[in-house]
Amino acid sequence: MAMNFNVEVDLVPVTINGETFNFDATEENLIKFFDFEKDVRERGKKLKNEFKKVQDNEFNDSEYKKVFDLAIKDLAINYNFLFGEGSFDRLYKVVPSFSKLIDLLAPVCEGIASEVKNIQKKRNKEMEKKEAKYLIDKKKSKK
Repeated sequence: MAMNFNVEVDLVPVTINGETFNFDATEENLIKFFDFEKDVRERGKKLKNEFKKVQDNEFNDSEYKKVFDLAIKDLAINYNFLFGEGSFDRLYKVVPSFSKLIDLLAPVCEGIASEVKNIQKKRNKEMEKKEAKYLIDKKKSKK
């Protein structure tokens, strides 16, 4: 006898210029998401140091390109983390502007965090219902 289960995973859809990206809101990914902020800050500090090195030297087109490439790689890490590998390339096609994507990152993260809170509230209510049912069933079985 074959058994077939369709298990729905919580996703937070984010549509940007008509392209939909999904944030995986599983508990495992949420743990990574909350550690992600610390990682972003650390990478930001490193990037600022690289930019400062370039500013201390003669600022020319090759140095600018070097810093810009580092910044693009950093931004790609952020979006690929949020929406999965390859998502930055998809996103860059619909928003081909580094500065616009930088500006978009904070509101996207804030929106995801808000949706995650709603998902957690829903999960907590479901757990409370299951606990209540378990306690009622346990009480009935003792009678």
